[in-house]
Amino acid sequence: YSNFGGVVALMAPGGSPLRDPETGVPEGVLSTIELAGSGFTYTYYAGTSQAAPFVTGTVSLMRAVDPRLSASAARRLLQQSADPSAACRNPDDPTHDGCGAGLVNVDAAVALAQVANDGLADPPVGVIVHSGYGCAVGGPAAPASALVFVVAALALLARRRRVL
Repeated sequence: YSNFGGVVALMAPGGSPLRDPETGVPEGVLSTIELAGSGFTYTYYAGTSQAAPFVTGTVSLMRAVDPRLSASAARRLLQQSADPSAACRNPDDPTHDGCGAGLVNVDAAVALAQVANDGLADPPVGVIVHSGYGCAVGGPAAPASALVFVVAALALLARRRRVL
């Protein structure tokens, strides 16, 4: 349910289709779904469909601090700010990385976008902030991490709107 190899620029939390063997808790990303005629409810999903909104949300926050940010600049900043300690190996060739630059780091990406907006053409790597948001790739912490991410992203966006 995942992509690997040289085509991957960055990875984001996608959850796992499994359940924790000890607790039975799903390891996916908590998501909303519409039930036919019954309204909305929550369920756990996993895969790239769950990871893509993390990156999209991050780019939206980056654009909030730098409205002129191009797609290519956003990609570059996302890769520069990624957490490389979360990098993984390509299962087809373990001698090569399979997950791009590492795990998306929301705070660092937004900080780099702010620096870029302030006039620096090539933001220094030293401005990267590792926030400690626990965006897990899998495991029982993944649903809580997803919730922390969403709440933090909304709070940051609300704070930035007041500043702008």
